[in-house]
Amino acid sequence: GTYNSRLLVPEVLVDCDREGFVTTILGRRRAVRGVRVNAGRQRNLAERTAINTVIQGSAELRFGALKLLFQPTVRAATQGGERPDAAVDERASNKEQLLMKNPADYNLANLEMETPIEYDTIEVYSNTSLQLAADASQVLNAGADIVLHSTQSRLAQVLPQLLPLIDAGLVVISTCEELAFPWHHHPVEAASLDVLAQSRGVGVVGLGVNPGFVMDLLPVVLSAPCRDIRQITVVRVVDVGLRRLPLQQKVGVGLTVEAFRRGVSEGRIGHVGLPQSAAMVAHALGWAMNQIEESIEPVVDSNRTVQGVHQVCRGTHKNAHQITLDLTMTAGAERPRDEIVIEATPPIRATLEGGIHGDQATYAIVVNAIPRVLAAPPGLLLPTYLPAVPPDRRV
Repeated sequence: GTYNSRLLVPEVLVDCDREGFVTTILGRRRAVRGVRVNAGRQRNLAERTAINTVIQGSAELRFGALKLLFQPTVRAATQGGERPDAAVDERASNKEQLLMKNPADYNLANLEMETPIEYDTIEVYSNTSLQLAADASQVLNAGADIVLHSTQSRLAQVLPQLLPLIDAGLVVISTCEELAFPWHHHPVEAASLDVLAQSRGVGVVGLGVNPGFVMDLLPVVLSAPCRDIRQITVVRVVDVGLRRLPLQQKVGVGLTVEAFRRGVSEGRIGHVGLPQSAAMVAHALGWAMNQIEESIEPVVDSNRTVQGVHQVCRGTHKNAHQITLDLTMTAGAERPRDEIVIEATPPIRATLEGGIHGDQATYAIVVNAIPRVLAAPPGLLLPTYLPAVPPDRRV
């Protein structure tokens, strides 16, 4: 399908003319008088106020406990001992950029740094040259060209963080899973981001390994030589025993089955993004989905202790399951791999033994995309719309 974010503007003006106020996407109201519904492209102050209030929503909200890191070159103090921050710093050194990171994701125990400085719940280290700010206003005036945003998975969580950045004219690459394709499940919020980004002349996009590559972009690319596509199946098996502790906790390793199901119902357990990947694939193929459904089940050992999660997302097109995304993330998983099967003419089967390592690949995908996102047209972008990264810009 196609989406026209400009449909949001007349709807806002009609509602404001009828009610006498506008309501932001976070539920706040603002009285606005003097709106003209059929004024054409020339907007008076009242109309601009109504439109901007709805789009910007909570732009004045502070980030609270969220920590923002920024410096002239991007250097991500991320997990493990492989120092992925060094590769990020090396490839991102030609632009002023901004990195936002969730303090809950930090595990600096294996990083070769010294002189820790305590700052609330996060430790940073003096020789990283990182600066911290808990207030969005300090970041908005940092003179950055682009924001590398990596905080939370749900669009509702990150929307108050993204709006002021976009409003300030900053290009944003986010690893928020639901931002990879928000049009299907969050069309109003997606349209708001699109309109604001276009009005400020900047691009915003959600990128990552999954969603953003393995289970959506990669099968779309592999379908290029195919006709008569009947079904796409993607299987991803991840051994979380080789991954960071927060990911193991996110898939419920060590929990009882009851605690696992409780965590799923509360939104704390499970991978976020499979429905967005299914919707992205369908959009790229021009398929209108009748339904997108997802199941989440624990994987247990002989003692009924949870070792991980098995999630399956199915997209139904023309009353048939034509997109199936099967994700298993467990400690000690047998034969980790990424496997793509396309039933078409000709048929395609591709297997990446071992699978793509999410921690290592995420920063590379984000940094490799910087020049393409900076050069992209303004608006809410999709991973499937970005061209391939040229070799001389790869990490």
